[in-house]
Amino acid sequence: MTKPLPSPEQPMFFVRPSQLDQMRDPLHASWNRELAAREAAPAADFNLAELIDFSKMNEVFASYLEVIGLPVAIIDFNGVVLASSNWQRLCMEYHRSNENTLGRCLESDTSLSRQMQDGTNYAIYRCSNGLTDCASPIIVDGQHIANLFIGQFFLQPPDLAYFEAQCARFGFEREGYFRALAEVPIVAEERVAAILKMLVGFANLLARQSLAEHRARTAFRDVEQQVVERTQALARSEQRMRSIIELSPIPKALWTADGHTSYVNAAFVRSFGYTLAEVATADTFWERVIPEPQARAATVAAWRQRMEVSVAKGLPFQPTELTLTCQDGDVRTVIAEAVVIGDDAGHDDSRLTVFYDITQLKRAESALRASKERLEAAASAGIVGIWDWDVVNNRLVWDQVMYKLYGLREGDFGGAFEAWAASIHPDDRAYAEQEIQAALRGERAYAIEFRVLWPDGSTHYLKAVSQTTFDAHGKPLRMTGVNYDTTAQKEIQLQLDKLAYYDLLTGLPNRRLLEDRLQQAVALAQRKRRKVGVLFIDLDRFKPVNDRYGHEAGDWLLKQVAKRVKACLRASDTPSRLGGDEFVVLLPDVLGAQDAVSVAEKIRASLEQPFRMDDGKLLDISSSIGVALYPEHADDARKLLMCGDLAMYKAKQGGRNAVVASA
Repeated sequence: MTKPLPSPEQPMFFVRPSQLDQMRDPLHASWNRELAAREAAPAADFNLAELIDFSKMNEVFASYLEVIGLPVAIIDFNGVVLASSNWQRLCMEYHRSNENTLGRCLESDTSLSRQMQDGTNYAIYRCSNGLTDCASPIIVDGQHIANLFIGQFFLQPPDLAYFEAQCARFGFEREGYFRALAEVPIVAEERVAAILKMLVGFANLLARQSLAEHRARTAFRDVEQQVVERTQALARSEQRMRSIIELSPIPKALWTADGHTSYVNAAFVRSFGYTLAEVATADTFWERVIPEPQARAATVAAWRQRMEVSVAKGLPFQPTELTLTCQDGDVRTVIAEAVVIGDDAGHDDSRLTVFYDITQLKRAESALRASKERLEAAASAGIVGIWDWDVVNNRLVWDQVMYKLYGLREGDFGGAFEAWAASIHPDDRAYAEQEIQAALRGERAYAIEFRVLWPDGSTHYLKAVSQTTFDAHGKPLRMTGVNYDTTAQKEIQLQLDKLAYYDLLTGLPNRRLLEDRLQQAVALAQRKRRKVGVLFIDLDRFKPVNDRYGHEAGDWLLKQVAKRVKACLRASDTPSRLGGDEFVVLLPDVLGAQDAVSVAEKIRASLEQPFRMDDGKLLDISSSIGVALYPEHADDARKLLMCGDLAMYKAKQGGRNAVVASA
């Protein structure tokens, strides 16, 4: 900002109090503001008043006035006089104090404005009052930041008859008017340009030198501030990482390179029942979770071999499936992953191991195998439908089991290919008929799975296998095959898929499915040169809800949050729950950062609205959302998630209930 002019109560350099109001805008400097409003004028990244000591400049201009006799002023684009000498009395006490002659002065100002906007090196104008004004731009570092004004003067000896007539016309006191006229210097026009060049060059020189010093100081302060901010951010990041590990619902343990257990998180203790003291070393951990010596020896040997390969070759640790015995005797199946964490010197220091509990998934797989065995037993017991189709005469014959498989009575079936095709689910009909035609052409065997619609509206899955008989010329004669019901098997498979890829509480995709879709979205965006957005959402004040109303209320709230988040998204977007109160939204094919931020703001606004439970309780939470964009902020899926997480953390640190885009 430019320095403000003194108030009317404060003295202005070289200005008598009676002239103060005129001196505050001696040139009707609104023409400078007119110039500043031009669209092409770039905003300066510095302030002229910060670069030049205008109190000293006033002294220089006053001395210049005494030597040359020309008044000088520097005026910024806000019309503020930054520095000035005294003005010609003829102008200030006569021409600008009379309403009629003041209008002529304004014409001079307007002319100067136009010439300056045309890009001239200096603008000169002889006003109708008989005096000449001149202005030139002050340009520093390629930016037009102010204007330098000199005047008033004559380019040639004044026409005394003209001024005599003007004095009489406007009623000026003649003796004083002509004494003021005698004070106005006569300056050749070539000298005017030289004087302007010298004064502007002097101002530019001072400003450039001061600008260099100003920018150096600013740069140093910026670097110093960045060091402080990054040091603080690192400390906060380390603390946050500790909090994340401790509060994570996934069991984690940290072992030193020599086999001592340095840390286990709360989820580890909850899941397996062992405290840090009870698994003080890696050996005691293995002894407790795998009591049988022979099985333990084989497991530990395989584990250590994987770790050695990972460390030696710098490859990711290959996840391994383990069956572990808990403190209470319960047996859990987990997928274990490990990562080597180096110390400050880059040496292998610790091993962080993460245990993903897949016990439910393994039990579901066991149930699927049992179901498959039951189906095979049912088939061997005769619960398989047999059919025969006379292709030449289009006559289809079913046994009694076939009618049961299609939910029909014997009289309800037309006995032709078209009747069978009509019972197939509309979405599968074209595929089933296509495979039939391929079998009739001898291209491949007929073995497909499809859905059928029963008369009661229910959907059932069937599997069909057949053999085609051809005549000597390759013409199809008949197809004979079997159908059997795979509905139960399909439902179990769908349940398994849901366990593996979806969060059981909210029904949203879990981390595994999110990471898979994110990898695909980034790969597609890379090929198509598109953008992918990630929103990292963490609920604010969720823990107090659990503490006050219990986990049932917390679970209910998480389900409602999932519904509100989904309501803010497109069908192509993927909302997911990572665990606890953390959610991530994948936005494929976004237009840009502002597009992603708009979606995040929509979610934030939705979640800050109260949640009303069935019993009338109102639950108030909010959300902190971090936004990251591929490829602006990260070049792969893993880094994109990290950027979103860090941006979310900044939103938390900034006061919560906010959206912050990754820097």
